[in-house]
Amino acid sequence: MAAFGYVLHACPGWDWVLDCHLEYTLDAEGLTVRTTVTNRSGTACPYATGAHPYLSVGMPTIDTAHCQVPGAVYLPVDDAGIPTGRRPVDGSLYDLIL
Repeated sequence: MAAFGYVLHACPGWDWVLDCHLEYTLDAEGLTVRTTVTNRSGTACPYATGAHPYLSVGMPTIDTAHCQVPGAVYLPVDDAGIPTGRRPVDGSLYDLIL
């Protein structure tokens, strides 16, 4: 098992303090990722997390593989990385249809 901790402090555009802990365990059943986050702020915090597993395309190489991600909108951001609204994916730089 490997475990890590990090305190995400408030900064401009982010008003909350989060106490984050991650544990990675590898055993005969595979990899388990456990994420525990505690909001140390006095107000509710918008928060989400996810683990990114290794994915296999089922081929020796990925040269002929295709990726499809069903997304209808994206969130454009300002220079500080703060979302500024919602925009349609169709016809944008984020439209991955070739």
